[in-house]
Parts: sequence; C-alpha cells; structure tokens
Amino acid sequence: GRIATVTSVSMSWKTRLKTSLLALLCILLVQGGITPVVQPKTFQFIPTKEAVLPIDLHTYKSALGLASSPVSFQPDLLDFGERPLCIPVLKKITLAFRDISLLVESVSTDAWLHFHPAVEKDPDSSQPQIAVAFLPQILGSVKGTLFVTTSAGNFLYNVSGIGVNNSYRVRPLLGHKLPVDKTFHSPLTVYNPSDEVLKVREIYTSEPFLLLSLPEITQEGTKAAGSQVKLWEIPPHQSRSVIFLNFRAQQPGRYSGHVHLRRDLDMLVVQLEFLVSKSGLHRLVEELDFGTLTSPGQHSDREVVLSNTNAYPVLVHMPFTSPVEKAVSVELKKGVLREGETAAVAVISFSGALQGSFVGKLLLPTNDTSLMWSRVEVPYRARVIHGSLEYSHRSTTFYAPEAHPYVQQTLVVLSTFEVPLLFRRVTVVDNRFEVVGFSPGSVLQPENSGFLADIRLSANGSLNNDDLFFTAWLLVETNV
Repeated sequence: GRIATVTSVSMSWKTRLKTSLLALLCILLVQGGITPVVQPKTFQFIPTKEAVLPIDLHTYKSALGLASSPVSFQPDLLDFGERPLCIPVLKKITLAFRDISLLVESVSTDAWLHFHPAVEKDPDSSQPQIAVAFLPQILGSVKGTLFVTTSAGNFLYNVSGIGVNNSYRVRPLLGHKLPVDKTFHSPLTVYNPSDEVLKVREIYTSEPFLLLSLPEITQEGTKAAGSQVKLWEIPPHQSRSVIFLNFRAQQPGRYSGHVHLRRDLDMLVVQLEFLVSKSGLHRLVEELDFGTLTSPGQHSDREVVLSNTNAYPVLVHMPFTSPVEKAVSVELKKGVLREGETAAVAVISFSGALQGSFVGKLLLPTNDTSLMWSRVEVPYRARVIHGSLEYSHRSTTFYAPEAHPYVQQTLVVLSTFEVPLLFRRVTVVDNRFEVVGFSPGSVLQPENSGFLADIRLSANGSLNNDDLFFTAWLLVETNV
C-alpha cells in the first residue's frame, strides 16, 4: 500500500489517466470473457459466445510459448500465382489436427470480390477441407485473409494471387455508374486466339436485373449453309459480339452479378457491378481506347463526354491520370456543366513516343458534394508498337482495258515492325475487287518481305462510264 501511495503522488495527471484507462480495459476484457484457456498438454482456444476473437495460429502459438499445435493448415498459405481475368480456378486447403475432434463451422474472407471460399464436406475424408475459388477482377497482385471458424477456435489464413489479361480479351465491368431509369446496352465481345473455330456452348446469368439478348445477325460469317445461324462460332484470330447486356434500374442502389460463358474446355465468368443513383455526373463511354499507335510522332485524341443529371450545375476540375502517365496530355474544354447538360468536357491525347501496352484511369474531380460523384473515373488503354507495312504503289494500281475480263496485281509487303507480323484477314470494301491466294495465319518476320495476296479487278461488265477513275480500300488485319 505504501508503494502504491508514493507512485500515485509522483505520477502526472496524464499518466494517472492512462493507468486508469488501462485498468478499466483489463477489467472489461476479463468480464467480456475474451480469455483463452490453455491446458498443459493440448492446445485449445475457447472463445465465449459473447466475444469471438479471430487469431492467427502462428501468432497465438508464439505468444503462449507453445512448442506445437494440434491444428495446422496444408499448405501454410495459398498462392494462386498468375491467373487470367474472368477464368476461375479452384484450390483446396486441408486442416490437419491431432488429439482433438475438429469441426469447421464457417469460412469467410475480406477479399470477397476475388476469393470465394466454402467448407468442403467429403464423407470419404476424415480431414476437413476448404475449397477456395480465385476469380481475379483486377490486373496485378491481390491479397486476402480467410476467417476460419472451427470447434477449436477461430483462425486467420492468408491467400494471394495475381490477375493478368486473358487471351479472350474479356474483362469484368466494375463500378459502372448510372442514373435511375437509364438503360445500359452493351455487347459482350469475345476474341478467338487459337487457329481453330472457338465455339461458345452456353451463355447464362442468374441475376434477375440483367437481361441477355442476342445480337443482330449482321456480322460477316454468322450464316452458314442452310441459313444456320452461327453467332457463337468465332473464326480463328477474330472477335465477335456473342451477347448483349441490358440493364435498367428504377431504384437506386448497388447491383452486382455474373455472366457465364461455357466453352468445351473452360468457363468464362464475367463480373458486373452497377451503381445506380437518382442524380449525378455520368460518363457516356465505358473506356477511352486509343487503339494502336505505330509511329513515335503519332498522337491519338479522344473526347471525354459527361452528362449532368443533377438539378444544379457542376464544376469539373482539370483531369489527371492514375497512375501518372507522361504519354497522356489533357486539355480541359468545359469547366461547368449546367443541370441536364451533356457535353465534351476534355480532350485526351496519347503520344506514341514510347512503345508498350498502357492501361490506366482518367480522374475528373468535381465540386459535387456527393462522395459518389465527387470524382468521375474513365478507364483508358493504348498500345504502341513502332513499325509499318510497306508496299509498292504499282501493285495497287489497276489499268482495265475493255478487252480483258479482269486485271490482277500481286501484292508483296515489307514489315518494319520489331515483332513477327501475323496476317489474319485481307478484304477489299468494294465488290468489284476480289482477294485471291491469301493464307490466313501466315507470318512475316521483322525486316522481311513476302507475298500477301493477289488482288483481282473485274473489268468485264462491272464498270461503267462513271467508274473511269475510282479508289477503294484494302483492309489488312494483323496481330499489330
């Protein structure tokens, strides 16, 4: 008692306050029941019903000085490595134990957008298992924690993975903002990276707010013999819109779901997320695509168009990119959007000075008091690869005398690109021309020249006096 009296006199009022609070906290912890019970020979963590405290197994064992634990996770941590977006992968965790009977009651995660855990019930196995599906939604590293509730206590388990682009060029649609009663109508396009026809067997969704509709039969090659529609058969190295996504909400809120595309070998699962509000500032394009730039001096420009559905004007500040990108330059055209106005507020220019693939976001700060609309985000992408496809103008110039039924020229091209050039398709947007001898999938190495195709002009009966001089376009589709 004497020591306590002397100590209390020498302490300042701040120290006395800290000591009192610490003592009060200790009393509350003891009364709340957060007291681990440790027996000498077996490890057992028993939380009360009033307070459940998740604890990491290794941290708990180290803090109590335990040499070993009857519960262990195999593997120690779950790393999925690099996985393509929209393609789920499943792995399992086994809980090993001794000297106790273990029951896994539930499992959850803080990274629910990417990891989907569930308790696996296998009657043939005596060891509990947790199945974890990894469906990355963003590019780059993703980390999360599983909260595992068992009969022996609660544990934390680390999971991780890396999201990369898939070869089908399908990406999730996240955080898309819409006003109430505004219709979202967008195609879901799939690219076929293989040399064989890609067949989509089934497309479905279980979300009641999302309506799927077939695209119009106007795309080239969607009809075969017997008028059989082949919308879901994608030719090699081509893209096709296989379904349309339709969404319209009459109530504000967050709407989230998935669209499933089943193939013979795998399944594509596309995450969709819509944020609906009664008013706000909305972008009219999903993404700014600058395309492919092939020259250091080339620039590609895109307008950023916003629609103000608020009942008051909104001030738009100077946009910037995230992460910072030196190849992007921004010009603010309109700083104030009146109520109900739709206009281009900025012009974004991308420079082809540096080669590479570029993905980022354009951020437009506003003075809107709503946190949801205080900043508008517009994704962008660009690809820069220097080079050209050179040819002789003589091989694309035709002289058609009346005595000949057709005139043919041989087209030889030279590639100055630093990567091999894969030719996918050659077409002429004019029915008076015909492409002969082209081989889809042919490859031209850098700084090499080679035969591309013969171009034939039908001169007999297809030309009239008005066609004495005309120009048509030859379209060459490649991997660049």
